[in-house]
Amino acid sequence: FFFQADPGIRDAHESRGLGDVYKRQTLELEDIIYENADFTLFPISITRFDAEKARLKLEEEGYKINIIHQLWIKPFVFKDEWKKALTGSKYGAMVLDDDYEEGAASSIAHNMMIDVCKKVYTFGLEHRTAGFHPDVDNLPPSPEAIVEKVKFIINQNS
Repeated sequence: FFFQADPGIRDAHESRGLGDVYKRQTLELEDIIYENADFTLFPISITRFDAEKARLKLEEEGYKINIIHQLWIKPFVFKDEWKKALTGSKYGAMVLDDDYEEGAASSIAHNMMIDVCKKVYTFGLEHRTAGFHPDVDNLPPSPEAIVEKVKFIINQNS
């Protein structure tokens, strides 16, 4: 049996009651968009939650941070309000992904840069093989790592 998200090819009895995992990923987090923000975060999928924690920490430190949550990326649609937010973002933006940076995150960042002529960085898994042991886990960026990278980009460009 196949244990995939498409219920047409998955044995419902053997799926452990998970249902269609893609249809269950509907938790919407609120986009936060300021005029003249310092920086904009575009987190994809699961990185939305730690990006939100990072945004709150950065705002505690006095930064104005936009966050525009990317739940669905195929096809990627760059909405006009997001373009406006990125254009007004003083130090650019960052696409966050729970995969390696050279994949979807880079493609999305490239399209954004072409559309609005602003720097868009990427942040995802470290450039090493992943495993399932505490010594070799390769996890998506933590809130602390996101804060550190955003501050580095802002300080580098101030």
